Amino acid sequence: MSSIIEGYNYDIFISYRQKDNKYDGWVTEFVDNLKKELEATFKEEISVYFDINPHDGLLVTHDVDESLKEKLNCLIFIPIISRTYCDPKSFAWEHELKAFVEKASKDQFGLKIRLPVGNVSSRVLPVRIHDLDEEDINMCESVLGSVLRGVEFIYNSAGVNRPLRSREEKPYDNLNKTIYRDQINKVSNAIKEIVAGLRAGQGLPGKEKTESRMPWEETEKGKLITVKERPTGFNKQKILSGIIPVAIILVLLGIYVYPKLFKGSGKTNVEKSLAIMPFKNLTGDKANDYIAEIQHNALYQELGKISQVKPLRVLGSTTTNIFEVNRMSIAGFARKVYVDYLIEGFVLSLEETQEIMIRVTQLFPEERVVFAENYSSEPKNILKLYFNIAGLIAQKIGFELLPQDTVRLTRPQIVNPQSFEAYSRGMIEIEKGTEEGINKGLEYLNEAVKVNPDDPFANAGLALGYLSIAHGGMDPGNALEKGEEYAFKAMKLDSSNAYVHTALAETYLYKSWKYPESERHFKRALELNPNLDMAHYHYAWALYLWGRMDEAIAEHRLAQKCDPFNPLHTGWLGGLYNYAGRYEEAIQEALKSFEISKDYPLGYYVLVDAYLGLGRTNEALEAANKLLKVYPQALGPLFKVYIAMGRHDEASEILKEFESRESPDHYAMVQMNASLGRIDEAFRWLNYEPHSFALPWLALEELCNPLHSDPRWDEFLRRVNLLSR
Repeated sequence: MSSIIEGYNYDIFISYRQKDNKYDGWVTEFVDNLKKELEATFKEEISVYFDINPHDGLLVTHDVDESLKEKLNCLIFIPIISRTYCDPKSFAWEHELKAFVEKASKDQFGLKIRLPVGNVSSRVLPVRIHDLDEEDINMCESVLGSVLRGVEFIYNSAGVNRPLRSREEKPYDNLNKTIYRDQINKVSNAIKEIVAGLRAGQGLPGKEKTESRMPWEETEKGKLITVKERPTGFNKQKILSGIIPVAIILVLLGIYVYPKLFKGSGKTNVEKSLAIMPFKNLTGDKANDYIAEIQHNALYQELGKISQVKPLRVLGSTTTNIFEVNRMSIAGFARKVYVDYLIEGFVLSLEETQEIMIRVTQLFPEERVVFAENYSSEPKNILKLYFNIAGLIAQKIGFELLPQDTVRLTRPQIVNPQSFEAYSRGMIEIEKGTEEGINKGLEYLNEAVKVNPDDPFANAGLALGYLSIAHGGMDPGNALEKGEEYAFKAMKLDSSNAYVHTALAETYLYKSWKYPESERHFKRALELNPNLDMAHYHYAWALYLWGRMDEAIAEHRLAQKCDPFNPLHTGWLGGLYNYAGRYEEAIQEALKSFEISKDYPLGYYVLVDAYLGLGRTNEALEAANKLLKVYPQALGPLFKVYIAMGRHDEASEILKEFESRESPDHYAMVQMNASLGRIDEAFRWLNYEPHSFALPWLALEELCNPLHSDPRWDEFLRRVNLLSR
């Protein structure tokens, strides 16, 4: 055989362990299917070396070096990465993978080549057929000299970790939601990109180098227009003849990530952080302000995809809004939240097409404009537009996306404009966290589903909206059931959406109490977008419920890191410190929440518990009374203080007040009755509401301790799946 590039014997070398081919011939079938796909991809014949020997490669009696010298003289090396492949003692690992890396590193192209579009790719293209242990991943990465990526053929469901088959009996049970035929196509496309890079690098006769542009950039007329860079600002004619004050311009756009500071080392695996400031509406019509919010959310959503493959932190909107409200300087903002780049967005025109401007400013080690460009797009292409922009931003800040990265990230981007607008407005309202905002948000989201019943964004939004009702202390009605319904529907429509997995994880956690399934979806959501602060938040409380306190605190810190000026994350981190008995740290977090939001109620809740834990009952009483001044309904903390002080008569009066309410708080009623020794009444309230999202957490409340010796307590634990039957 020969290669399409002179001097090489094969185009592709496929390395595997025979153990992975014995059971059902998976590797043989993969090679056969890949060859067919390559025939449909390349005009020329592509040569593939595949050892059908029933043993692992050449026998020990063979001259390994001489035999492999010919076979490893190839363009692209594809290891079938399995649990058994990651074995330094195996032939495939030592004499194929490591040997190719060493050989390719020294030949005319090198192990890593630059593609015509400007990205860098390795000539090793892994195909993964199992989820690996961390140790095996580290071992692979040490040989490859880079992060282990590739195209995955993994079927993953409850208790299952096996290769994806070409004919799956239940394809939608695969939590990865990958389709075998699509994955074969991705491998072929990635091979084509690498071959194009090799050809361009060699400059073969008759092979013109592809124009240097990023793979996410559209060139078809009307899809993406890139105007020449404006390093000092933007088109003044487009911005109302320059009448917008500089102070307002500084307050713009928002996407961001959180600490580690990038010090300009040039390494692409160093975490970088962005802040997307709230977009500015410069159309001259305030009625278009909501369009600016939609554009902002779209860019945040698409940058989340980049975070799948690069260590990118994008800060949450609560923190960027602090910048806007306080009108602080860019430098002042950077010092407070420790971000490397600031992204600003301006909506310029909403005529036949939407025209926007994006500006990226580097904040460290010095402040400078990285680029400022105008773009235009039809409303239906809004996500495609912002994916293109996200890719360009990644390039400008020094991230080199590999071909397999762009294949993994690219998905159909066409949206129904009316449905997407309603979805976006709904999520903006729900994220406000108020009862009015959630109800208004649900109206928008229901409108989105009515316009387009199969919109995965809208269905995921409805699921999260209804779950927010259950979490927010409002009358949930059948909110949990609706949240579950829309979460499962959204999953069927698009399993690659991080918000979908978040909704499903919350459903399993709060509705059906299926904890392994919940954790699996939390992990998947955060793999797809590690910047989802609320996914970290709910996962942290799940970990606490499961008795994994150190992990819970670490996870909650990630929520705080994603949106550091969100008082919810600061306050509840203090709550977790209280449950861990770390009372001084809890007090510090409570005080931080007051710095963010004066007299923040949750901060007082945390202070009461912390002072009680330290035996400082007078200070606890003072904090409980301060809470009542800002939130008169919050009698629960005062009840705790009275119990700690032995003032049971006053505690009983508070219990009577709770009982008289139109909608008593069942969670509080269980604790109050238990702590006052009214055991039967406590169990009556425990069983009064058959399903409450917070019910399992009563198992961790100290005021419920008097119930633990009663046989009915074990039955409760079984009911909420915290005790095996």
